[in-house]
Amino acid sequence: MAEEFGALLSTRIKSHDRFWSDLRSLQAAAVWSLSVGESPSKTPMKDSEPTALSRLMYSASIFAQASDEETRGLAQSIALCALVTTPESNLVERSKSILVGIGNYPAVSYLESKFSQPPQLCSLSFGSNFLRHSIRLRSGVEKFH
Repeated sequence: MAEEFGALLSTRIKSHDRFWSDLRSLQAAAVWSLSVGESPSKTPMKDSEPTALSRLMYSASIFAQASDEETRGLAQSIALCALVTTPESNLVERSKSILVGIGNYPAVSYLESKFSQPPQLCSLSFGSNFLRHSIRLRSGVEKFH
């Protein structure tokens, strides 16, 4: 019953244009932050960042409970992009919770080791590794599991 409710809620969230707009803004901000190498606090994001990011993190927590890989992948994408753009301690914890929810324990371990540093230094290290991995995925060098 709860799984059914989660699936219905996930479908409903994904049916809203606002969700996709928020997600595109977050992804663009993450790419900008990683490619330009600027401090995450200078990352441009449309809309009022806290509201959009809050909505996305809520959505990701719902998506993490889904049974289909596509929806769980959206949860992971939101969590990781949020870390790249805004590596604040509350977002680190929320992102770890989402990653635990989807069973990505290697990413949780990685975050725990990387985010024990000051946020700005950590985000640059995390960001460069994230960008390298994304490029390998797009070029077909690695398959994402």
